[in-house]
Amino acid sequence: MLLRICTLIALLWSVVGQAPSEDESSAILEFHRKLRENVNPTASNMMLIVYSDALENYTLQWTANCSNALPDTKDLPTDIGGFVVYRNYQPPNITIVLTNLAHKVNTTTMHRTIVQGDVMRTNW
Repeated sequence: MLLRICTLIALLWSVVGQAPSEDESSAILEFHRKLRENVNPTASNMMLIVYSDALENYTLQWTANCSNALPDTKDLPTDIGGFVVYRNYQPPNITIVLTNLAHKVNTTTMHRTIVQGDVMRTNW
């Protein structure tokens, strides 16, 4: 689940449909890898986080409509559990966004729940 959540967070980048650059994608993945190192108790079967082109395409389509409506969960994988709120007129600093998310999430339950009820829509 965390894999898909991290991927979606990385992809919900802007209303104009700009996906993260390769460097930003790498930084996002590395941030989450480091965050997952601190899960307590240690996970014995934690899957590797990878970038999903399919979720990127879905996200670009969703953000292109400039709607406040949430994505239809029937169209998403079953283990996507939440989004991060971030609104600004400038592109977000990914390290700040992810650090704020990390402070909101209990890493011991990250595999089950991630900031339920928050929605990430970046508008600038």
